[in-house]
Amino acid sequence: MKKNAFIRKTVLLLVTIISVLGLQLVSVNAKAPTYQQVPTMAYLKVESGQAYLSYANSAPQLFYEPMNGETVRLTQKICTGAWTDGKIFYYASGNRREPTKVSLYKYTIKTGKTEKLCTINKNCDLVGYSKNNFYLHTMGSGKQYLYAYNLKTKKITSKRIAYPVYNKNDVIGTGSLSDGRYIFVGDTYSGYSEFSGKYNCYPHSIYILDPVSQKFRLVSKMVATETIKENNLIYYASFSGTISKPYSQIWKYNIKTGKKSAVGKKYSGIVYSFYKDSAYIIDQKGESKTVRYK
Repeated sequence: MKKNAFIRKTVLLLVTIISVLGLQLVSVNAKAPTYQQVPTMAYLKVESGQAYLSYANSAPQLFYEPMNGETVRLTQKICTGAWTDGKIFYYASGNRREPTKVSLYKYTIKTGKTEKLCTINKNCDLVGYSKNNFYLHTMGSGKQYLYAYNLKTKKITSKRIAYPVYNKNDVIGTGSLSDGRYIFVGDTYSGYSEFSGKYNCYPHSIYILDPVSQKFRLVSKMVATETIKENNLIYYASFSGTISKPYSQIWKYNIKTGKKSAVGKKYSGIVYSFYKDSAYIIDQKGESKTVRYK
């Protein structure tokens, strides 16, 4: 029961971070816009109305709100990701609030028709799009898989992704990066309850997964928090030292080039949150301060 509670708490934290800090994206291809990710708690204009993800029954749900007519709720238990070209929705819907399986659906606005495309017997997020493929990634603890549904062939393929996780009880969370072209993967460590309680964050590793090549890059271990800037830049804070005497360093990482560089000096304490150009730090005494990191 404690393990399940930890998984729920850490996955929810990662999903919240990804949503709030801007890992949900806008257009998929700047030259030829196709699909956009439906945002959480924000409206996206679509044909004859707008769409959004909003929390209902303690879980995100997909809603389509036509200009004239009643709001349509497309998911009932939980929505684990939704994309649209303005005329059609592709979305993942779980069988319950803590899914044991997820189905991919297609909803056509003009006809109001819903079509089930496939079902995956695992908890997955719909987190990417590239070259006629929608990508779903597993989450939680245990073995991790990447699934690709091809819009032309209407077939789904899968591949196990063997991340070098901290230990077997870690929890994986995912999100979209660089307009859906890359996938953010966070490996939240287990066994850090004392650290999390003191510094208000969960230590984790960051990976960038290229769903097309199915290869991933380790960005950093021992990360306290991160945020996205200018679509292709990740700012994150890594830490070293001990729980009683930690040190933090802010880094800038370019998603496309894979290059990273230190930003500013090393701080005493833990950088537990970013907001705009400011970083929030808690020291070993529990005192907090704010610094500008640009």
